[in-house]
Amino acid sequence: SAPNVSGQYKRKAASLKASTSLSSSGVDGDELLGMLSRMTRYFYSMVDPETERFYYRCLPDSGTRIHSYCPIRDLGSAWDTATLLEFWNGQTKSIPNYFSTNEWNGTLRPVLSDAVLETIDAYTPQQWLRYEDANGHA
Repeated sequence: SAPNVSGQYKRKAASLKASTSLSSSGVDGDELLGMLSRMTRYFYSMVDPETERFYYRCLPDSGTRIHSYCPIRDLGSAWDTATLLEFWNGQTKSIPNYFSTNEWNGTLRPVLSDAVLETIDAYTPQQWLRYEDANGHA
């Protein structure tokens, strides 16, 4: 039978929420929170202000950002961002150590939340049907 991924995730999330030092897991909490704050800013930088969705990819040498119809990547970015936001929601005491109140409440959290919702909303049943039809899956 398949492993209980949901249960494993909930246990890990509970462990992270229980302690920002994470000393029992051998992970330095400040180092982890620093990495997650950088990831938060990275995901924010990958939101297209016009569509409020994530860019498909970025070409670092030129800084070019590309949109392409790629449901797996789109939904993966939305999933990762939702997980990241859920983590920060459980770490409200730590947020001021990594983000200003204005940056978190006025920029990062609302833009990322909107990007998750816009990405999910982009894949309505009609769009899935058009995608299937266009790719020979009638």
